[in-house]
Amino acid sequence: MKVPEPGRRSQVVRQRSAKPLFVGSIPTAASINSLGEFMPFTRTGSSLRGPGILLVLGVALQAAPAAERPAGDRAPAPQTRRVVITDSHCGVEGALRADHRVCALECASEGERLLIYDPKRRVLFEIDYASEELRVQVLNDFAGLPAVARGHWDDQGRRVALHKIFPAPEPGPAPSHQEAIP
Repeated sequence: MKVPEPGRRSQVVRQRSAKPLFVGSIPTAASINSLGEFMPFTRTGSSLRGPGILLVLGVALQAAPAAERPAGDRAPAPQTRRVVITDSHCGVEGALRADHRVCALECASEGERLLIYDPKRRVLFEIDYASEELRVQVLNDFAGLPAVARGHWDDQGRRVALHKIFPAPEPGPAPSHQEAIP
């Protein structure tokens, strides 16, 4: 029985051939250089190859602070919108009525969900409350009324992660340009 030579491998590709060595070509030979040292990845020209580089890149991207990440990776800033708080039973029709407060409170007490109606976009949004206190505040202070809501808006999914809510400013007369001139 013939014992194979230590430098020979069982695959067809030979070392130092025109085909470059990389992980997967000859598994053990691709990880060991000509001096017999273990190399988790090899450097070919200006690119690194092998499974180690993916791990290194993944760790580097995870460790990068948000300020150094590309703009597409940042979470969008919260937006503020003028809205009307309505309930799931009355929906848009209730939001458009000026006397909807009593009805919205009654519907909410019967188990209907409160929703946000955005009159500018003409869309109803489900509410994801930031806290239980915020949910109670919306129910007690804003059900059936116009308000100013601040949060992260998902226009496609029609949901809002509500952070804060404020009373809507009272509509008043438009400022006159003549009043500003002394």
